[in-house]
Amino acid sequence: MEIRLLVSDMDGTLLDEQGRISEENREAIAWFCRQGGRFTLATGRMEASVAPYLERVEVNAPLILYNGARIVDMRTRTVLWEAFLPPEAYELVEAVRAAFPGVNTVLYHSGVAYAYPYTARVAAHERKDGVACAPLDRLADLRPAP
Repeated sequence: MEIRLLVSDMDGTLLDEQGRISEENREAIAWFCRQGGRFTLATGRMEASVAPYLERVEVNAPLILYNGARIVDMRTRTVLWEAFLPPEAYELVEAVRAAFPGVNTVLYHSGVAYAYPYTARVAAHERKDGVACAPLDRLADLRPAP
């Protein structure tokens, strides 16, 4: 069977504990692409968090972002497909936060990360992903956005 598409996760898969791509992986991906293969990433991250890695490894297929909820062609910055949480998700997030007050929520919407609430844990997430989160005081402030 000929492999035509290779998809990799980022954290703990393509990236090591320090957030680096090994030279061995970089060379293997480049070889695969030279043979006509298509390579992309599937990650929970958003565009801004993935963009710096696109300079380090060849990606020649649309990215799978937001844990599969958004597919983007980064060459043209075109959103090819996206799915949104249903309106009931607002109530679910609030119920989880009420039951577990220490839970932090980071919501991605249209290329922006929102922290609800903004805490030291969110700051650590920002450092790891290289993306600033906009503080969100009330979940309802995102409405009527999907």
